[in-house]
Amino acid sequence: MFASIHAGGNLPILLDCARQFSPLIEITSEDTVTFDIRGLGRTYGSPDQIANEIERLIGIPANIGIAANPDAAIHATRHGASAGKGAATH
Repeated sequence: MFASIHAGGNLPILLDCARQFSPLIEITSEDTVTFDIRGLGRTYGSPDQIANEIERLIGIPANIGIAANPDAAIHATRHGASAGKGAATH
């Protein structure tokens, strides 16, 4: 499972947030990070609950995508609702 966060002009904030969840982080673009969230279900629950926790910690308007692979998470983030959560399946 992977998460992606997109927020224009806020890369340092995105990286700080992603580091709270995973050491495996990729800077996908200047305003998007993607990271591995496998195993976080035991701590946070469902993908929606993980997204809610990311949203709580980031503290700025951002798009959050959760998906089974990094590409789908990025797609959900970039093509989801503005400043909201997107979920993609496989």
